[in-house]
Amino acid sequence: MSSAIKAVLLSALLFPGTGHFSLKKPIQGTILAVLTLISLYFIFTSLSEITQQLTIQMQQAGVVPSVDEITNQASSQDLSTPSWIITICWVAGIIDSYRIGSLQDKEKKEQ
Repeated sequence: MSSAIKAVLLSALLFPGTGHFSLKKPIQGTILAVLTLISLYFIFTSLSEITQQLTIQMQQAGVVPSVDEITNQASSQDLSTPSWIITICWVAGIIDSYRIGSLQDKEKKEQ
């Protein structure tokens, strides 16, 4: 299997940046992984806050909130920016892994 295909599969199927690590490009891999992890942290923190608020409401009122109430509370959090960052990191990681892997494969063939 070529380096390019291996790196693309690692980046696409595991986590942004893993393909770069397999290509011996740790700086790029670390940047992609850290940006993705920070975005995931923000999303999970926001979702945890929503869950805590809903739990408190259920304990105080003794009633399970409707799906509309849960949806309204969840949509009050703006999670589009971290979601876009994750998407961009994932796509950029795949494309860049392929680019670097292809260059490395060409260099190996020339030797």
